Amino acid sequence: MIRFTRLEAKRFGCLDNLIVDFSDGLNIISGGNETGKSTLVEALLAALFDLPGSESGRIEKYKNWNSDHLYLIYLEYRSDGKTYRLTKDFTTEVLALEEVESGERWSDPEDVQQHIFAALGLADENLLTSTAFIKQGEIADFSAASELIKEKLEKKVASGNADTFASSLLEKLNQRRAEIDHDDPYSPGELIRTIHDIEHWQKEAVLERKRIEELKTFRARLRQIRGESVQTKQEFDEKHERFRKSKSALEAEQNLEKERENFLELGRRTRDAQDVWKELSTGKEELKSLLEVERNELKDAESLKIQQTFYRSQLEDATSALQDGEEQLDEARPKIWYKILSVASFVGACGAGYLWHTSAEMPLLGIGVATLLVSLLSVVTWLNGNRRFRDATARHKSLDATFQKNEENLEKCEVTLTDLLIKYKTADVDELAEKYEYYRDLDREVTSQSERYESLLAGSNLKELEDDLSAMTERMNTEQETFNKFKAFTIDPEELEQLQREVTDLDRNVRQMDEEQIQLTQKLQFIEAGEDVLASLEERVGAGQRTLRLLTYERDLIKIICKNVEEARKQVLKSSVDLLETRASRFCDQITAGCWKFVKFDRQTLQCMISKGGEKWYASADGLSHSTLDAFYFAVRLALVEVLFERQTPPLVIEDPLVLMEESRRDAAIEIIDRLAENHQIIILTCQPWPESDGTNRINLHEKMQQSVCQTATV
Repeated sequence: MIRFTRLEAKRFGCLDNLIVDFSDGLNIISGGNETGKSTLVEALLAALFDLPGSESGRIEKYKNWNSDHLYLIYLEYRSDGKTYRLTKDFTTEVLALEEVESGERWSDPEDVQQHIFAALGLADENLLTSTAFIKQGEIADFSAASELIKEKLEKKVASGNADTFASSLLEKLNQRRAEIDHDDPYSPGELIRTIHDIEHWQKEAVLERKRIEELKTFRARLRQIRGESVQTKQEFDEKHERFRKSKSALEAEQNLEKERENFLELGRRTRDAQDVWKELSTGKEELKSLLEVERNELKDAESLKIQQTFYRSQLEDATSALQDGEEQLDEARPKIWYKILSVASFVGACGAGYLWHTSAEMPLLGIGVATLLVSLLSVVTWLNGNRRFRDATARHKSLDATFQKNEENLEKCEVTLTDLLIKYKTADVDELAEKYEYYRDLDREVTSQSERYESLLAGSNLKELEDDLSAMTERMNTEQETFNKFKAFTIDPEELEQLQREVTDLDRNVRQMDEEQIQLTQKLQFIEAGEDVLASLEERVGAGQRTLRLLTYERDLIKIICKNVEEARKQVLKSSVDLLETRASRFCDQITAGCWKFVKFDRQTLQCMISKGGEKWYASADGLSHSTLDAFYFAVRLALVEVLFERQTPPLVIEDPLVLMEESRRDAAIEIIDRLAENHQIIILTCQPWPESDGTNRINLHEKMQQSVCQTATV
């Protein structure tokens, strides 16, 4: 008898960290919808039946939303006066069962489940959920375990002795009958096999009589075969030896030719590698002696050369422009006659003014005006010359500045270029470019020679190639000696092939003759002992006929026994079902207050019906009310638990079974539950109020869930 004492469920569906302590009698676990009542029932089932690492659908269904890890379940229970602690961690796949008092521990899955099933009194989850575990909405669902229930009922009447089960006996008898009378061409029964054996032995006896008559013919043939075999073996030995030596000569010649080809190829590779190594060494030494010209500095030198040419061109243009400017400056500079003319004009203007002022004669006045005009023209000419001179002077200064700048740039360019040429010891840029190209070509050639050298070596080195060449020379000498040894037996490949066919034919003939000799010898031995064999066959036929009669008798007897056992099984099952009907009728009468008094079960399917007076029977599909149906099936479940588990009752777990019952029927059902709780552990999960009673362990699931949330948050 098993009694739950504590359940700890971590990360099981909505149960993050729930701890529930159970008492021996009545346990009332209350909670509203979505508080985890159904999940708690599934956690108990998972603790009893699921194995870590298995592919149970419950594992995937009840993954916790708040964690990537699978659930962890601890279940403590008492059985036979001992306390056990069961651990099932579905994340680390740890399974352990420990007896608390002694410390004895089991971790093998088979051992653990055997202990649990022995304590429960059953080993099938469907049987438990069809009897003691009543889930919400599944009170009428126990058809999945109907065969298990019938077997349990039969076992109860048989006093628990499995060997007396009618079903087990019928199964064994039918199995034996199938072994005797099985009519299958691929796997016949003992009866058909015996008939076939008798027919076979009879045919063998007829053949044996014929073989005895063939004794003289076989002896003459054996003498003939032995003589022919000796001659054929001698011819075979001679030709085989000739073929072996000719084949060895041909193989030695082919191997020698192959070794020569390999020797020539390896010698060529070695010579090429030696030549390449010499060239490579010379190139590397020359490469070390050369001064490497950097690519960017060559580009700088070429760029400086281009700049030098450009600046020289610019300087020449500036020099030419400066000379033109100096000529223009000389041309624009005022001449002496400009000064004399200007002074004369000034004096004339003064004289004209004086004449204008002192004389009124017209001729003198005209001379004065003319002189004034000439003076003005001279002034204008003088001023224009001065402007041109200033412009020419400014242009000359600008050209001189450009000349100085180009000269300075050219000087810098020439200095930088000279430094580069001095660094690489070259006279000009072209020589520097030639040095760069020569160094690059030499480097490429060295690289190419290195790659060719590596390809010739093929992962080896020159010393290994030379050693291989020496070893190949020795092998070639060995092959030459072998060829010289068998040279006298050298023949054409066509002749060798023809000789091989002859040897093969002779060998086949020899083997055939040997086999025929063996067969003839065996036949002679067998025929010579034919009388004994014939007697043995006749004895086997007699024994087979006796066995055939016994098997026929056993088959007929098993048919009679099966018929009688089946009738006895029906009677046994009827008595156990009668007991189940009596208990279910009593519970139904108590719950419905005498309204529905009788419950009846079908002996084959265990389908149940209900009646008021025993005359008219109703099934669940006959329009009964929900209250009547729940009362009916609740009574059936209680009767199943009492009848099936009278000595070893598992805890009765009931989830909201009385929701649809009328108040009077609900009170009657509660009274029955209280009475059963005196001798059973009952766990009620309900969302409705439950009457107060002494010794009831009440658990508020909502408060437990809140405590687990607080503990998780604290951690």
